[in-house]
Amino acid sequence: QAIQSVLSQTFGDFELIIVNDGSTDDTRNTIDSFTDSRIISIHQRNQGPSAAMNTGIKVAKGKYIAFLSGDDICSPNRLAKQYEYLVLNPQEKLVFSWVNFIDESGSIILNDDHGFRQIFNFDGLSQAQILRTFFFKGNIFCGSTAFINRDILQQIRLFNLALIQLQDFEFWLKSIAKYNIVLLHEKLVSYRIRSNEANLSCDKSNRSRSLFEIQQVYRAFFDEINLESFRKAFAEEINNRSFMTSTEYDLEKAFIYFKHDNIHIRAIGLEKLFLLLKDEAVLQVAEKVYNFDLISFFNLTKNSELYQSLQNQENIEFLKTEIKNIESSNFWKLRNLWFTLKKMLTINFLYSKVSKDVGSPDIMG
Repeated sequence: QAIQSVLSQTFGDFELIIVNDGSTDDTRNTIDSFTDSRIISIHQRNQGPSAAMNTGIKVAKGKYIAFLSGDDICSPNRLAKQYEYLVLNPQEKLVFSWVNFIDESGSIILNDDHGFRQIFNFDGLSQAQILRTFFFKGNIFCGSTAFINRDILQQIRLFNLALIQLQDFEFWLKSIAKYNIVLLHEKLVSYRIRSNEANLSCDKSNRSRSLFEIQQVYRAFFDEINLESFRKAFAEEINNRSFMTSTEYDLEKAFIYFKHDNIHIRAIGLEKLFLLLKDEAVLQVAEKVYNFDLISFFNLTKNSELYQSLQNQENIEFLKTEIKNIESSNFWKLRNLWFTLKKMLTINFLYSKVSKDVGSPDIMG
């Protein structure tokens, strides 16, 4: 369906590069069943989506590159609409579109319950609002709708090979640091919602890896964002709105992490401050401009909810191991350990809930 939807485009001047990233099903035979001369098929060992996309990009000869996942479907006028927009607006380099949501059988999902509907099909946002949303909410663009001028690749380069779930988000983030991102309010692609949360981004078994990738991307989140873009996007969170120097900017970027709901991202703020405050000149600015000194920092590291949560988790795992190792005949010891574990699990649950409800701490408090 994905292949046929591209071959049926009203805009016909394209090459369709299909990268088979080490599939173990009938994908190769399916690809070979098409005889259209515009198809270029590449078969490589499994390396993940970034490697697959990079392979296709390197082979591509066109001025523009459109992405499509193997289980999604283009509307017949997808390429025509996005090509026309970039030709008429040559200052723009990257355009997305709204999507239809389809199920495994290809039928349109009519209900509004699925979370992706609120993410991908949003109303117009300014570039500052997009950057702000990237930080606080994550990716809001459907990768299968991306249509780019390959000039972008001279500055953004290719997708990060070490990422498998956030490679597109990192790419969009680097893009918005240098270019506008445009969203067409037309449903030009049908995005397939797999049953039993089988989409890579929904699979619960991938959450640990997703958390790891989130930390890596967010550590470098502001590396290529200029001061004015930062100021516009985070005007509500900036502590000193008249900041000007690079040192103040570095401190503002560190402090902004504490505004995030995710404790793992807030912990990145601690890491940033740890590196910054080793410089005595930076420390002097922190004290003078932000009333933030070493004692303030030490109190943050002492009371960090992330590391308290991790410590609680370590204690819980230790108690679980102890319980497993006790002979069932030792009833009283087993009983006491069990009640301790139960109490700890309750405290850990309440602590996590309170942390989420209360939100990030006031760094000046």
